[in-house]
Amino acid sequence: NYIVGTGWIGSLSEINPKSGYWIQLISDDILLVIGNPVNRDQIYDLHAGANLISFYALPDDLSISNILYYISSSALGIIGEGTGAAYIDGTGWVGSLTQIDPTSGYWVLVSQNVSLCLFNTDYIGIETGYILHTGANLVSLPMVDQISITDALATNTEGIIVGIIGEGVSAMYINTEWAGSLTSFSGGEGYWMLATEPIYFTYNNNRLGRFISYSKTPVFPEGY
Repeated sequence: NYIVGTGWIGSLSEINPKSGYWIQLISDDILLVIGNPVNRDQIYDLHAGANLISFYALPDDLSISNILYYISSSALGIIGEGTGAAYIDGTGWVGSLTQIDPTSGYWVLVSQNVSLCLFNTDYIGIETGYILHTGANLVSLPMVDQISITDALATNTEGIIVGIIGEGVSAMYINTEWAGSLTSFSGGEGYWMLATEPIYFTYNNNRLGRFISYSKTPVFPEGY
């Protein structure tokens, strides 16, 4: 709780970027998140076999050899949309996939349970744009937490994005509603989106407003 003249009191002293919070206001207001928290470390827990993932934060070096460096001993391969690479002992990564695209999802194949660690990363940002072609598109999710499909997708995607497939889950757009085992997007996971025609979209910024792009300096109204 915030007490005038005292400040914040209670058991919550730090914000966890992977958690959600209720913020109670006495009147309408604007929440400004100021700062540039770079050099953030990320951990992705992978199970043995194929993992459908994406990256909401990445380091400057997007090469496969750098991104997957800490799982080289367990890595078997990585597959993107129409591209891929295999890890060969004594040689390294071989294949057409050489760099990570922040807007893409990937199947990462490992021989055992392992943690994929990334250091000195910057958040991609919820304003990231996506260009989908007709058919199946393997895409990322530029956020840390979970959000429902209906909240995440903008209205211009209705009737165009008609199917979404995650790892072991899926949803179809039927009679203006989403139906299936997939109800929410989760940060760190990749998704196949099925489009009936080409479309450019961004995830719904109004709904994802609490997930701030830290790579840009905030713009203040005149007089502030």
